[in-house]
Amino acid sequence: MKYRNIITIASIFFSLVSCSQDDTYVGGSISGGNSEITSIFPVPPSQWMGANDPYYSAGYTGDIMPFFDSGKFHIYFLHDAQNKPAGKGFHDIHEYLSTDLAHFTYEGQMIPYGKTADPDFAIGTGSVIKVGNLYYFYYTGHNETLAFVQSNARESVLCATSSDLKNWTKVSSFKITAPAGYYNYDFRDPHVFYNEELKKYSMLVSTQTEPGRKAVLLHFTSADPASGKWDVQTPIYTTTPQDNYLMMECADIFKMGNYWYLIFSENWSADKGTHYRMANSINGPWIKPQNDKVDGEYFYAGKTASDGNKRYVFGWNARKTPEKDLGNKDWAGNMVIHELIQNTDGTLGTQAPQSVKDLFSKKSGNVEVDAMTANVTANNGTYA
Repeated sequence: MKYRNIITIASIFFSLVSCSQDDTYVGGSISGGNSEITSIFPVPPSQWMGANDPYYSAGYTGDIMPFFDSGKFHIYFLHDAQNKPAGKGFHDIHEYLSTDLAHFTYEGQMIPYGKTADPDFAIGTGSVIKVGNLYYFYYTGHNETLAFVQSNARESVLCATSSDLKNWTKVSSFKITAPAGYYNYDFRDPHVFYNEELKKYSMLVSTQTEPGRKAVLLHFTSADPASGKWDVQTPIYTTTPQDNYLMMECADIFKMGNYWYLIFSENWSADKGTHYRMANSINGPWIKPQNDKVDGEYFYAGKTASDGNKRYVFGWNARKTPEKDLGNKDWAGNMVIHELIQNTDGTLGTQAPQSVKDLFSKKSGNVEVDAMTANVTANNGTYA
């Protein structure tokens, strides 16, 4: 690695259901095939919809939905374009692909946003699970256009299926909205996993009670996702009077060692960011550690995936608008990945993935110096 390349990376670092089949979309970069991204904190490239489309800007990486399968991390994310023409939707799902979390390819759009009358005119966070030979992508449908919300819930849980993680088919017959007692205006971010204790599939959904408007992670179960039938259960977690969160977004749940961990993100309190709780059982009681955040405020919407050996948390680092120190924190930015480590008391810590550490530890005698200014002396390749 040349000196000039090291400076470039350092600069980037600091800039910072019975599912009927219709509406099939083919993944892959619309602008002409997969493209390699060398940055360890990638953002989607430009012209992802073609150079002649007005909605083609490079944009930023929004909420991430990682899924590990057959030695590869399929890193799905909400694409946040810099320009959003009137009448078009937003936050369609795109993908990065990686085997080592240090090198990535951009795979293009996977699930597009719908039309103005569709429940997914905008798309929100979701999760992927494999059942048999079929992959299910449960995601958020969001449409707050006046004509739509007059007779529909603003947010709902939708589904798409695939046999290869590339070609996704939207399931028009599948839709879950908030049940009685919960708020259909904020009902999003389905996280689906197989619940070993129940021997069923579980789905966590971020919502609020109605009335009362208290943040909860609502729990649904299904004996078979192919049936499309999900039954509502009691919430798996409710905000405490002390925290009084408005919403607990992008939830994730997993077991590491002897502990269960519940992760969610919150963006309205005085302690914004990605938080976690821990318990000895998936049913709680959930304990709030003294330091309950995965990272600082600017690391948001962290969700995890494991390669069977290590577990990683994927989030985005917010950008500034305008991009200056005094700019306002804006939604979406660059993807950031931490490896999760478990402390002796069960609390979580983070570190850079080993593959990223390796990038910064390579030594080379091939050093390029473009120019020397001021008081610089050189002596056989040593500079002072």
